[in-house]
Amino acid sequence: MKTMSNKRPDKIDINYLKALLDMLIPSKRKIILLEGSTDIDFLKILTDKSEKDILFIDANGKPNIEQLFIDITELQNNQYILGVVDKDFGDIFEKKYEWDNILQTDFTSIEYYYIYYSGFYSFAREILSKEGINKFLGFQPSLDLDRFKSFLHTSLKALTKLRVLCFKNGYHIPINNIFSTYKDKQRKFVDSNNRYKKFKNIFDPKLFILDVNLLLTNIRTSKEYTEKCSCLDFEKVKEEYNLFEIDESLILTNGHDLISYITCLYNKYSNSNTKGDRDIEEIMRCSITEEMFDEYECTKQIRQWILN
Repeated sequence: MKTMSNKRPDKIDINYLKALLDMLIPSKRKIILLEGSTDIDFLKILTDKSEKDILFIDANGKPNIEQLFIDITELQNNQYILGVVDKDFGDIFEKKYEWDNILQTDFTSIEYYYIYYSGFYSFAREILSKEGINKFLGFQPSLDLDRFKSFLHTSLKALTKLRVLCFKNGYHIPINNIFSTYKDKQRKFVDSNNRYKKFKNIFDPKLFILDVNLLLTNIRTSKEYTEKCSCLDFEKVKEEYNLFEIDESLILTNGHDLISYITCLYNKYSNSNTKGDRDIEEIMRCSITEEMFDEYECTKQIRQWILN
């Protein structure tokens, strides 16, 4: 397996990707286009077992993948090319692509397979079955996985609602930027392992659920994002948010939020050494097996494409 991306993944230009693909497509080499590096990590267990030399391309987001398929006709229905995108909030309406070689995940983000694959029991038993976590929850996660998943959905509902509301109404609230941490003072290189440090600032301290008022306050008072949000009436947003309802069992916030929440839960209540987002995600990834990819349709198709 080889991975190709720029040295600055946050700055990958679509013209660079087009030029790269124009050069690679004639070789009839298997190429898979993914939204980011964590998606590539997720598929590592399959690529390690594949006899094919598959090239993974970090396209830096779903819009780039969709635009590439629109602009490059040689990508469309090409048996050597596979695109995989998250079923984001815009696809709640079952968005379908006209090409059979671009797949949508079964959940809003690829990270949700970690908690819905059967391997989640192993993660819950080894990582979450700590006395402090059990005491806070009132039950042991590994002994009642459905209850714990329901707890996760409920705890993240505030953020899920806000993300869906922003999508439906076209509010450009920089939620992801609020949680971003960086490795350098120039804020060019994202430190994804420490995302939880900012994420934990929007919790209700007693219930340990996300408080949308705290989130909006953080956005509203952040000098860095004042310009982006200056046209928004935050009181109106709050009013719309309070009237807006979703079924959190069907719609989920993005996968980074899920990982950050589990990381915060572990660090606060496990009484163990602190772990970062990538640390937790790596442990979750190690709990899945190749066979688990057949438990859901999208990953079943990915497995067949990579291994056949």
